[in-house]
Amino acid sequence: MTGPDEYVGGVNDDAATDAGAVESLQDAITAARLVGVTPPSSWQQVATGLTATITDMQSSNGSHPEFQGYTNRTIKQADAILMTYPFGYLTGNSAAQADLDRYAPVTDPGGPAMTDSVESIIAAQIAGPGSDDYTSLKESVGPFTEGPSDQPFEFHTLGTDNAQGAFDFRTGAQVWQPQSNGSLLNPQSGRCLDDTGSGAGDTLARAGPGQGPEPLAAGSHQVKPSPGGAPA
Repeated sequence: MTGPDEYVGGVNDDAATDAGAVESLQDAITAARLVGVTPPSSWQQVATGLTATITDMQSSNGSHPEFQGYTNRTIKQADAILMTYPFGYLTGNSAAQADLDRYAPVTDPGGPAMTDSVESIIAAQIAGPGSDDYTSLKESVGPFTEGPSDQPFEFHTLGTDNAQGAFDFRTGAQVWQPQSNGSLLNPQSGRCLDDTGSGAGDTLARAGPGQGPEPLAAGSHQVKPSPGGAPA
């Protein structure tokens, strides 16, 4: 298969692809039961098998190799970290941080904007160290826009070959919602980037009630439970 990292193809068990399949199957099982239909048992069997594969692939430091046999080679864009956001397959802070730490240094700096936008959301969601969330947010916008109207492009606008990719490319356009007080809300984590005061540009402020779900609870690698209550 070819996963989100389009620099390599024909790999076995791309972690993000497997996790996306698990989530899709679990959603289908839930939807079937909501309308009174008994889902085929094979759906859960496949989801359980894929989950076991992802777990077996997990490295000793808690991170997840992009695919079987991955050796920390350069990747085009976010891949394994997508298991935390947007898939929601991983729900533990430690695994999410381990994946960020593993892939940030080996991601092509000339790749698409989607990587920085996803990294920003995950960093805010797990309340990671320093201001990684705000730094990634700025990196997902500034290098990919061009005047006079700050039009977003898929790739860096300062690339030597001027290959900017798709015009009006908006992978990260909806990951932050402007608030009336000038801050930016991430609806998944329920956290805001407070850019309203002097020197407060890279600090986190808690969003108000009803503005988003609670951030991930601290803890080790966890997987969302299946509708039946057992690990997916």
